[in-house]
This record gives sequence, C-alpha cells and structure tokens, in this order.
Amino acid sequence: MKYNLYKKVFLFLILFIISLSLVTFKSLCHEPNLIKINGKVEIKVGNQMPQISNNKFDRTPSNNSEVKIIAVPGKVKLVDNNISIPIDNIPPGGIITETNVLGKFSLTLKPGKYTFFILKDKEAYRNSFDERGFFTQTEIKKDTNDLILTYDKFAFF
Repeated sequence: MKYNLYKKVFLFLILFIISLSLVTFKSLCHEPNLIKINGKVEIKVGNQMPQISNNKFDRTPSNNSEVKIIAVPGKVKLVDNNISIPIDNIPPGGIITETNVLGKFSLTLKPGKYTFFILKDKEAYRNSFDERGFFTQTEIKKDTNDLILTYDKFAFF
C-alpha cells in the first residue's frame, strides 16, 4: 500500500514536471504580438518653398505613385554619406510591401526598431539620419496609422 502511494506521487510529479516544461517551452517559442502599421509615402518634386498665391502660402503638391517600401530590422549604416543605398546593400531580413495609387501602405511587424526605406529606381531612399552615421530608425511598439515616408530626392526647399 505504501508502495502504491509512492508510485502515485512519483507519477504525479513526473506529469507535473512535463506539463510545466511544455508551458515554459511554449512561452519561450511564442511569437510576440504583431503590430499593424499603416502609412503613406509622399513624393515631392520641384520647388517646395512656400509661394504666395491668392493671399495664401501654397506649396507644390506631392505626387503619389506606387512604390515599394522595405522595413529593415535594426540599424543601417550610411554609404559615403549618401541619402540612398543600392538595393543590393540592404541587410537581409527586410519586409517589403507596396503602396497603392494614393501612396498608402500597410505592414505587419514584430515590436522593435526598424529602418524604413522607399525603394525606387534600384535604390533604397531615406533622407533622415542620426548623428552617428546611420539612417534614422523608427521604434515600433503599438499599432500605428500615421507613418509618413517622404521621397524628396528631386525637390528643393
């Protein structure tokens, strides 16, 4: 009788340890919550200086067209202090999407820091930098509906 009690306790402990290890393994392998990013690309060309017209300040409107966007996890170093880098030099692991005719796009990402580029004419463009020689990163913590990326390579201010 004492032997059966020990046997039941031993089996209970074994099952408890197995179930606990499965829960721990599942929590370690669990994907973080995915975050929905909605944004817009603004393409600016020509004179962007305010101009007086009909007693109002006005600017040349942005032209929106379909382009690709890539979100690269982590930092991306500038190449020769240029505002763009060849597409072949983009680090692996980026997530690509396309804009619609209005310049709007959507992405689903894991939380973290990303460098967003506009892919156009075989280059990745981002006219925003930090003081350490890297393209500016965007920290993604929660759903966002207002990420704006500007392509102003052929604009002057």
